[in-house]
Amino acid sequence: MNQLFNLLFVVIIAFKIEAQQPATIDLSKLKNLPNTTFYDILEDSNAFLWLASDKGLFRFDGDSFLKYDHPTKKGLAIFNLNLDDKNRLWCINISGQIFYTEEKKLIPFLDVGKKLKYQLGTIIINKNKLYVFDISQVLEIDIKSKKIKQLFFNENRIGNPLKKNDKIIFNAGDCIYEIHKNGVEKIRTFKALKKEETRNSLILLNKDFFGVLKYYDSYNFYNLKNQKKQLLRTPKKLKNKRITGVKFINDNIWFLTNNGIHTYQLREDKLSFKETILKDNFITNLLIDEKQNYWITTLKNGIYTIPNKALKIINTAENISALKKINDTTLIIGSENGSVAYLNVKSKKRTQIIKKNKEPIRLISSKINNNSYLLTSDKSTFLLKENNTNIIRSKLFSGVKNIIKLPNKKILICDYASAKIVTQNDTNKFEFDSYLKNKRANLALYSIYNKSIYVGYIDKLMKYDSLLRPKEIELNSKSIFSTSITQTKDSVVWISTTKNGILGFAKDSLKYKFNTNNDLISNTIFKIKADYNNLWITTDKGIQFIDRYNNNFPSLTKSDGLSSYDIEEIEIFDSLIVFLSDKKIHLFNKEKIFKKNKKPKFYISKVRIQGKDTLIKDVYKLPYNNNNISFSFFSNGFKLEKNITYQYSLSKKENTVHWNTLQEKASNIEFNSLSSGNYTLKIRAKNKDDLFSETIKILIKVKIPFWKNPLFIFLLIIIIASIVFHQYQYRLIKKNRKQELRVKQLLKEKQLIAVNLENLRSQMNPHFIFNALTAIQDYIESNKKDLASEYLVKFSRLIRLYLEHSRKNYVPFSEEIEALKLYLSLEKERFEDDLTIYLSIDTISENSSYLIPSVFIQPYIENAIKHGLLHKKSNRILNIKFYKNAENLICEISDNGIGREKAREIAERKDSKHNSFATSANNMRLHLLNKERRNKITVITTDITENNGVNGTKVVVKIPLEN
Repeated sequence: MNQLFNLLFVVIIAFKIEAQQPATIDLSKLKNLPNTTFYDILEDSNAFLWLASDKGLFRFDGDSFLKYDHPTKKGLAIFNLNLDDKNRLWCINISGQIFYTEEKKLIPFLDVGKKLKYQLGTIIINKNKLYVFDISQVLEIDIKSKKIKQLFFNENRIGNPLKKNDKIIFNAGDCIYEIHKNGVEKIRTFKALKKEETRNSLILLNKDFFGVLKYYDSYNFYNLKNQKKQLLRTPKKLKNKRITGVKFINDNIWFLTNNGIHTYQLREDKLSFKETILKDNFITNLLIDEKQNYWITTLKNGIYTIPNKALKIINTAENISALKKINDTTLIIGSENGSVAYLNVKSKKRTQIIKKNKEPIRLISSKINNNSYLLTSDKSTFLLKENNTNIIRSKLFSGVKNIIKLPNKKILICDYASAKIVTQNDTNKFEFDSYLKNKRANLALYSIYNKSIYVGYIDKLMKYDSLLRPKEIELNSKSIFSTSITQTKDSVVWISTTKNGILGFAKDSLKYKFNTNNDLISNTIFKIKADYNNLWITTDKGIQFIDRYNNNFPSLTKSDGLSSYDIEEIEIFDSLIVFLSDKKIHLFNKEKIFKKNKKPKFYISKVRIQGKDTLIKDVYKLPYNNNNISFSFFSNGFKLEKNITYQYSLSKKENTVHWNTLQEKASNIEFNSLSSGNYTLKIRAKNKDDLFSETIKILIKVKIPFWKNPLFIFLLIIIIASIVFHQYQYRLIKKNRKQELRVKQLLKEKQLIAVNLENLRSQMNPHFIFNALTAIQDYIESNKKDLASEYLVKFSRLIRLYLEHSRKNYVPFSEEIEALKLYLSLEKERFEDDLTIYLSIDTISENSSYLIPSVFIQPYIENAIKHGLLHKKSNRILNIKFYKNAENLICEISDNGIGREKAREIAERKDSKHNSFATSANNMRLHLLNKERRNKITVITTDITENNGVNGTKVVVKIPLEN
């Protein structure tokens, strides 16, 4: 690849001074303006802008317009805006009606149309007085009483008044007057003034006055000082202009005219021109708000704003497509029509190199070899030598993205297909040297500190050392997608990215990382430029300065006047920053561009409870069931973007603060269901410079539900306690009654049981006595007198025991055993040797104090003898065994008699209705005894079987142990 650049043409040098003006914003392109013709503008203490127009009075909060009107107002147009000490706005219309605003209403004050002969008057508010000026008189109106008096009259025309502190100054004829609390006083006389035949205007200039007087169709300008009138030369640009107002701003005089704003500086009694703003616009007024935004009203063209006076635009006839700094004062600029020029950024002198070319200039390289620069278009590359207007054209390179100078007269070309090195010789021939990589390359940097080349490819960032050995620069082992690269004086290489902010590498190690977590306005960075050891970056949210050592990161956004965030180039001069945006060259002074921002102001704009609007107050008391409340807030003032974020803290403790930051652009908070209690809500605003507003504090008191009210709870407890007590009393009474009835019933049952038991015992005792007497009779008849006598003695002892036991339901175990032994002895004697009785007492003492029912065991023994053993002819055996376990006293009675079945058959043969009285009586007695016992007595009767036949009966009596 070796091609000679051929000489194309030589262009005649043309010089031109390019005009510049502040970056202005046409509000009609951003907001839906209610009108295009505005006469006056004013800012109140709440940062609302008030606008007087030919369609009425409007209030602008920075976002929307609110119209103020009244049905009695004649006509539409409003003029001459004023504010009083109560922040009420006053205005007047052509008909002489004076109005003021209060609580979003326009209120009529007075109609002075007749006194003004229906000519438009000028009003000024001073404390509790309102002054009305027309061409020959001054009216004073007491605002409270509405009394009107003529304060001043003069046949000479009265000029427009000026308010200075608490004094009002105006001129009439050749005199200047002052209105103060004692009336009107003449303070200066200028005899030459009375020759002027039309109304005059005064503005304050330091301690002196500056006068603008119209004389027929021309203007004279005077510096009025030391009782002298000094005529100034009328500036050429102001001749044949209609001057609508004069403003004194920062030692400059701004003339508002029917053909834009013309600014001058008064130097040694001469007006020195500075700049023209909004040429071809009829300017009616200018206001600088508290945030240093300039507001300009016009006839027919709406409203313009200058958010930042330091941000300038150089007005060029063509659209600029590329620029590059070549020295401390000069740029090379290329346009879309192919023209190329030098531009001195300080003097704004433009030196044209080529007027027009078919191809737009896309890129201008930094200085390469032989003091030359490469300029590229879509198809060609141009070589421009410094201080030489010759341009050589070549098709050697195309699609170039970046060009940087390397040592040894080499240059690196980044284009759509590769990164390649070429050599430029002294005759401007270019020879191919080598490819670094055959892949689309977008950016490059040569570091003079480590002699390395950095290349940003479409998919990675590579570093090549002095021997061109490649190494990938990574972030957390991942490739870096870079958008721009630069190096600061401390040798740190800075990479801008699309998602990770800014990365600073020192010796191939990541040393710095800036992103939105440490005050970058965005993580999407387009361009980055080193400014000594600091940085300038362009992002999708504005331009930002990275002051590394002061840790200060101020920014410029659309609210500061940027028309677009699409910034194609940025260059840094000693005190100026120049950048290309919207095909225009912008520049600003680094020391003046960033405003000293004030704390943001905001206010509560709307409060809603349960979805319904309510009054805005400091304290809200909410019922427990209407506890949904929301707050909307607003920050007045011009803002093209939401550069205000809000924070809130809601706590039941006033001194406890935990700030919650709302999402960007959010300007309301809602609490859906606040629990009962007293809350302190604190809200504050924060601007992009991290300045906080004053905190608004609101108290929210959510009443507790009536059922949680201590008094209600106390009364409820009393009521419930009373109900419980009465219910308890009722139940207790009812229970007692039942208990009484139960006791009575139990007593009756017990008495009945006792009677029954007594009856049973009384029946059982005669029965036993009858059996015993029968035995004695048998002894007597058998002439066995000794046996009868012995039997009778035992019988008498047994009868005595039974008589004692008959008075008791329970007797000690020992007494029952004693009676039982007597009974068994009598039965043994009655059967003589035909009955064998075994009585054993195990695990229990005969003297035990356990209680058992009286005469309870004996009937079961009697039944065994009578029904089981009596019908057996021989070998009669009766076995009685007493023992106990943990719960019961157990008595086992067993016999080897004929068994229950045969005994029943014998009994039925004797008498089919007969049943053993002793057995049935004892069963009845068992039933009655168990009625009054918790632990029941059980009796179990079983047959004793042997060899598949019945061989006796066994009765087991279990009596729960009771002492």
